[in-house]
Amino acid sequence: MALGFGYFYLFHPGTIVYKIADFMNDFPIALPHTVAGLALLLAFGRKMFWFAGPTGLAFTLLAVALAMFFVSYPLAARTIAASADEIDMDLIAVARTLGDSPAHAYSRVVIPILGEAIFSAYVLSFARSLSEFAAVIMFGGNVPGMTQVLASYVFSKVEEGEIGMAVTASAFCILLSLLLVLILRLRSKYYARNTGCA
Repeated sequence: MALGFGYFYLFHPGTIVYKIADFMNDFPIALPHTVAGLALLLAFGRKMFWFAGPTGLAFTLLAVALAMFFVSYPLAARTIAASADEIDMDLIAVARTLGDSPAHAYSRVVIPILGEAIFSAYVLSFARSLSEFAAVIMFGGNVPGMTQVLASYVFSKVEEGEIGMAVTASAFCILLSLLLVLILRLRSKYYARNTGCA
């Protein structure tokens, strides 16, 4: 979806679809995540799909994934859009004059150029989703072994007075976050070295 936003950002910035998508990118950033979780719960927390249980999608792994996606997607979309700003539009114009459709030009010209931004966008959004607590616990719940994530696990252990377990899980979260940041930095240096970018 972030790549889809990048397409509309470059080729159809004046359309209603782009304007709605642009608004929806900013909306989750400004919205308190407890409210986001409640909105997801009200929207999907009832039996409305054949594959859903009595509580709809709520308190399932899919609910956890949707909550994480809702709060992390804007980060990916904005990262890709920021990099798309730096693309030489003459390259796209050449592709268009050679007969490429906008979608074809986007896939053949733009996406390869955005490779580094795409990688960074999805690593950052993954890191952001790992840290999400409020939306996940509101919509996905905190069921051990089912919908409990690292952030809610730490919260549960503190509530239960098992500080040692909470500290251990927190240390793992810190190490994982540092690893993701390190991967981004190393990848960025590798990209700069191999493309001649400063």
